[in-house]
Amino acid sequence: MGELENNYKLKNPAKVLEDYYQGNNSTRIIVKLVDPEKGDKEEMREQINKLQNQTIGSINTKHIKIRYRYKSLSGFSADVTTEGLEALLKDSNVVSIYKPVDLEANTREGVPLIHADQVRIQYSGAGVGIAVLDSGIDANHPNLQGRVTHVFDYGDNDSNPAPNGNAHGTNIAGIIAGSLSPNVPGGYNGGVAPGAMLYNIKITVGSTNGSNSEYVNAALDWCITNKDSNPNFPIRIVNLSYSAIPFQNQSACDLMDSLSTQAIQNPG
Repeated sequence: MGELENNYKLKNPAKVLEDYYQGNNSTRIIVKLVDPEKGDKEEMREQINKLQNQTIGSINTKHIKIRYRYKSLSGFSADVTTEGLEALLKDSNVVSIYKPVDLEANTREGVPLIHADQVRIQYSGAGVGIAVLDSGIDANHPNLQGRVTHVFDYGDNDSNPAPNGNAHGTNIAGIIAGSLSPNVPGGYNGGVAPGAMLYNIKITVGSTNGSNSEYVNAALDWCITNKDSNPNFPIRIVNLSYSAIPFQNQSACDLMDSLSTQAIQNPG
């Protein structure tokens, strides 16, 4: 295990190896592969697929269980034994390996603070798709009806991104694109872009606010891959109201999860 601790490809080795030290047979990781050569979107996705095939195919299936295999991000997430981890570290396609970063929900009503109530009179967000990566959206909410497209629940790995009683995602969706209803009790004053279409992507586990960067990477990968699938409401904005531990600077934040950084800096 000592050799693994000193491998430069492991980011925060103690965290990656913690499950093994506690007697578990496997640990969950995110694997960043080399970037594909520049090309159009389809060419780059073909290259990513080839890199994934080469790396995953070289490891005995007893030692690796793939969880999310990204289409537009050069990497994947998996559960691996120590043998699987050792094989990945020897693979020339592998740039870095790290644990998923735990995230926490954050909420703030900011429509009046950013003066969106003035701007939305002229710019309603019509024709714009906004992906909401959160705890799920209640599509039956009266201020959101008819403008929510369900995508997937990456936190529970199923096709139903319903909020399971957790209102955080619905709250965020209302801030982003809730319809203008001045008589709603409680002083709700509508969303920033009430004409936009919301893409509902759940990244939390069950009814909790618990999430991590593995689920976020899968959701971001879907957004990039499918951003132009609906020409009437192409995805031009992604909202993620979650954060990890406080960082002292941007570089430290970017290094914490290089696949998330890649997705945000190069959305294709």
